[in-house]
Amino acid sequence: MKLKTNLKKKISRSFVFSVLVMLTTMIATSNSPAREIEFPDSEIFDELTENQVEEVLQTLEGNIRIDDLKYLRLAKYSLINGKLGDAKFHLNRVDENRSKLGVIKKHYLAIIAFMENDYAKTLFYLKDVSTYDATKNSIYCLLKIFSAMGLNDAETVKNEMNTCRVATERYTKTDNFWLENLVLLFLKQKTALNNKMLEVSEKNLYDEELSKLWLKTNLYLNREANVIDLLKVLPESTYQSYSARELIAFMYFRTGQYNEAMNFIEDIDSVNSDNIKGNIRILDKAYELAFGHFKLALLKKPDSINALEKGIPVSWIIGQFEDGLSMLTNLSSDALTDKRTKSALEIAFMIRTNQIKLAKDKAQLLRNDFQNRPPLIALMMDTYLALETNDTKRLEDYSEEACKNFDGMSCYIASQTILWKSLGQMTKSAEPPPTANEFNLDEIKNKKVSKKITEEIVIDQRDIEELDSVDAFKNGLQK
Repeated sequence: MKLKTNLKKKISRSFVFSVLVMLTTMIATSNSPAREIEFPDSEIFDELTENQVEEVLQTLEGNIRIDDLKYLRLAKYSLINGKLGDAKFHLNRVDENRSKLGVIKKHYLAIIAFMENDYAKTLFYLKDVSTYDATKNSIYCLLKIFSAMGLNDAETVKNEMNTCRVATERYTKTDNFWLENLVLLFLKQKTALNNKMLEVSEKNLYDEELSKLWLKTNLYLNREANVIDLLKVLPESTYQSYSARELIAFMYFRTGQYNEAMNFIEDIDSVNSDNIKGNIRILDKAYELAFGHFKLALLKKPDSINALEKGIPVSWIIGQFEDGLSMLTNLSSDALTDKRTKSALEIAFMIRTNQIKLAKDKAQLLRNDFQNRPPLIALMMDTYLALETNDTKRLEDYSEEACKNFDGMSCYIASQTILWKSLGQMTKSAEPPPTANEFNLDEIKNKKVSKKITEEIVIDQRDIEELDSVDAFKNGLQK
C-alpha cells in the first residue's frame, strides 16, 4: 500500500514537472523579453512537496499574467493616443494561446481593425470575443453592426440589431434613437425613417439628450430645411446647452441664415463654434478674421479636419504661408482623395517660404509618384525650381515639357534657354543683362509719337527721264 502511494506521488510530480517544463518552453519561445526563471532541476524537484510544486506553478502563471497585463495597458494607452502600430506591437507580446487575457487582446485587435477599415478582420476577432464573454455583448454588438455596414452585409446588420436592441436595453436612455436611424438609413427604409423622425417631433423633444440626437440626425440626413421651423418647440434646457446651440447654429448656417447662426454661438468658445464663425467670415470675405477663428480652433484641437481644410486655403489668400505649411503638415493624408495633392501643396508653400532645396527634393519624389508624368501645375513648379537652382538641364527639359502642355510662361522660358545657357544664374545677377538696346516693360506700355520720315532724294526723277530719252534716241539711229 505504501509502495502504491509513493508511486502515485512520483507520477503526480512527474506530471506537474512536465507541465512546468512546457510553461518554461512557452515563455522562452514567446515574444516576451527574456527573463531569469528560478526553476529547480530534476534532483531537487524530487525533494519538493506537492504544495511546493503547486506554489512554483502559480508563481510562473502569475508572472506571465503580470507581464500580459503590462503589455495590455501599454496597448490600451497607445490605442487611446491613436498609435495603432505601437498598440499592435504590444499586443503581439501577449500569447492568447497560453494567456487567460487573450480575449482582451482580441477585443483590442478588433478595435484596431475597425479603425483601419478592415471590417472583415474586425468581425473575425469579435467572433471569438463575444463567444467567450456574452455579458459584454452590449459593447461588441455595436462594432459588429458598423463592421457589417462597412461590408454592405444587410443580413448581419438585421440580426445583430435584434441582438443589440436587447443587449443595450438597460443602458440606453434614448431608446437607441441614433443607432436605429442609422440602421434604417443603411437598409434604405425611408418611410420607416421619416415616421421615426416625425414620432420624435410629436413628443415635443422634451428631453435634452434626445433633442441633440434629433438635431444631429436631421443634419446627417440633410433635412435641416424641413425642420428649421420646429426649433421653437425645443425645451428650454436645450438652449442652455452649448453643444445643442452649436447644432442649431449649424442648421441656420446650412439654410443661409448666417446672422441667426452667429447669434447662437457668439459667446461660445469651442472648436465647433470657431469653425462655424470662420466659415461665416469667409462668406463675408473677411479672410483675416476667418483665419483667426480657424487658428483658435486648432489651438483647442490641433487635428481638427474642418479647421485645417478651411484654414490652409485662407492662409494662402492672406499670405500666411508659414502657418499654412504648418497646418498642412498636421493634415492627415487620409483627408485628401489623392495623397499626391498634399505633396504638391507642401511644395507650393515651401516655395513661398523660400525653402527651395526642400521643395526641389520633394518635387522629385512627387515626380516619381506620378511615374514621371506629372500634371501641369507640378511641371510649372518643377520649371520654377530648376530656374531658381540654376539646374540648366532640368530647366530645359521641364520648361519644354510644360510648354507642350500649353503653359505660355514655360514656352517663353524654354525659348530663353536657347539664348542664355545660364538663365538661372543670369536672373539672380545684380547686373543688367547684356543688350544693345534699352528695352523694358515700360517701353512697351508707353505711347510713342511717330516721327515723320523725310525722304532724301539721291537722284532727281527728271535726270532719269532725260537719260531714258537719250537712250531711246540712240537706239533709233542704230535701227
